[in-house]
Amino acid sequence: MLSAIVSAQTNTKKYVDTEAEAVLATVQKKMSSYANVKMLFSLQSQKNSKILQDIKGSLLVKQQKYILELENLKVFCNGETVWTYLVDAKEVNVADYDSLDEDQLNPLHLVNTYKQNYTAKFIREEQQRGVMMQIIDLSPKKASAVAKVRLMINKDKKQIYRLIVSEKDGTSHTYFVESFLVNQRVDDTKFTFNAKLYPDVDVIDLR
Repeated sequence: MLSAIVSAQTNTKKYVDTEAEAVLATVQKKMSSYANVKMLFSLQSQKNSKILQDIKGSLLVKQQKYILELENLKVFCNGETVWTYLVDAKEVNVADYDSLDEDQLNPLHLVNTYKQNYTAKFIREEQQRGVMMQIIDLSPKKASAVAKVRLMINKDKKQIYRLIVSEKDGTSHTYFVESFLVNQRVDDTKFTFNAKLYPDVDVIDLR
């Protein structure tokens, strides 16, 4: 009897994990079919029910290249080097590309490479404003400041609708995706920080 219960629990867990992976695979396939994707979003950070920030931003992704734009921050990545431009400080920090760091900045990269650093678990499906959402939790495989990442995926469009990063100190960061733009004309040079366009900026090389 005990062995049957254990077997049933194991099979259930295997089914849930397989379901999560299947859902994420459909999102990966959909996103990889585009030459590039631009995501417009709002980002809200809070801790202990207190809102720390509520801002809008955009993320342009082309393979491993990306540009993240927030109100006072711009991040350029050409797949090898990352330039973090702090607008108010008029400062640019230059660092080598790090795939794990990108998970915090690029939700699409997180979905494409989650197996490297996270374990996926299918939670449930639920209707939100007439749209069927698939909810999946990602748990870090190694010690991390992140406790959990929750993905809410539009089942019909196979796109991320909301992403919530929960940190162990109680801070959460919620990305609300407002729109997707795909297959735009984008020159690869756009992903490299051009110092000539920012003549008064201090460049700090951290490599």
